[in-house]
Formats: sequence, C-alpha cells, structure tokens
Amino acid sequence: MSSNNFPSRVVDGQGRGWFATHPYTDEEKALGEQVVYRRGGANDEVISLAQLGEKYGPWRPVVPMPEGDHHAMVQALTKAGKKAAGTLAVAVFKVAKQTMVDNGMRPTELLIAGRPGSWEADALRHLAWSLGSDIKLTRTDMWAGQLCEEIITRWITDPDAFVEVAEGLASVFGDVVDAAGGWDQASDQWLRRADASEFYRRYLCSLSEHYGPTTF
Repeated sequence: MSSNNFPSRVVDGQGRGWFATHPYTDEEKALGEQVVYRRGGANDEVISLAQLGEKYGPWRPVVPMPEGDHHAMVQALTKAGKKAAGTLAVAVFKVAKQTMVDNGMRPTELLIAGRPGSWEADALRHLAWSLGSDIKLTRTDMWAGQLCEEIITRWITDPDAFVEVAEGLASVFGDVVDAAGGWDQASDQWLRRADASEFYRRYLCSLSEHYGPTTF
C-alpha cells in the first residue's frame, strides 16, 4: 500500500483518534511501514495501521462532512435566529451525554476523536459541558436542535467512517453567522453576557466573516 492510500486520521474501536505520520525514530522505522499512527502525546504508542486494527479495531477513517449535512444544519440554525448558538450548544451537550451513557466513554471523548488536541476540540468540550448543559430548552429551537443531534450522532456512530465534529461545526456556524448578519443575530442576550462568552463567540465565529473582536 502506498503512503497516499493510508487515511490521514482514523478513530479506533475505543473511540480514540490517531493520525498518520512517517516513521522517524529507529523504533518506528523498525516497524517496516511507510506510515505509522500515533495519538499525539509524547509517550503515546506508535503502531502500524494493521496493528491498530488488531489491537484496537475496527478503525474508521476520518472523512469530510457531507455537503447535504452542512446545508441542512446551516438552514435549520439560520431559521432559529438568535436561538441558534444556544441550540447548537445544547445539541452537542445532549450528544456527548448520550454517548457517555451508550458507550461508557469519558465526556466528549468520541466527539473530539476526529482531531484531538486541537483548539477547536477543546472549545467544543467547553461548549457542551460549560454552556450547553446550562441552557434552558426555552432558549433553543426544538426542530433545529433535534436535526443537529441526529446529524452529529450519525457522524460519530457510522460504522464505516467518522466525520470530524469540532471544526465541522465551526464551519457550519460560520455560515449561520454570515447568513444572519453577525454574532448578535445568531445568539441571545443571555449567552452574550455569559461567562466566557467571548471564548464561545471566537470558536463559533472562527470560520465566519465576522470573526474579528467584538466591541464593548
């Protein structure tokens, strides 16, 4: 198998993310592989894709978000108006909580498996457990929330592939913010006054034309 045929990122059977790299230490070169997989930490295990499948499989490749899902979420959240940000935060929280119940995994571990260690993954964790867990359902759009839950759940539970969530949702919400005309039109007053509100805004607007700092 040529190095071009190896997936750049995979998620193992335990819901953990791995990324491909060329071997550079003697121990890694001893595996005799063109590409090896590591989890990111300095002391993390480095193994071949075949070994990963044998020890922690089945693995799934991390793939791009389907265009249809992106369009559906943007459309639903844009219609939610100022409830959009709260709706997405609650949806992510519900998926994270249900994943923990169903799989016994640590909170959000599976949600961030597509790109663990990224700042977007850290932001997603906080969005779910610090914000989404504290928003009343009256501040959300029920239909848009259910749609987002269903799509995100499918992304992380599909047996054949795994869609990266954290940056994917930033892409979705960036389009929502742009369609709405700015952050203030896609979030309610309570969220904008919440602790760490600027942190959430920067994550959700990171791929928007309205990413720049707010004025106070």
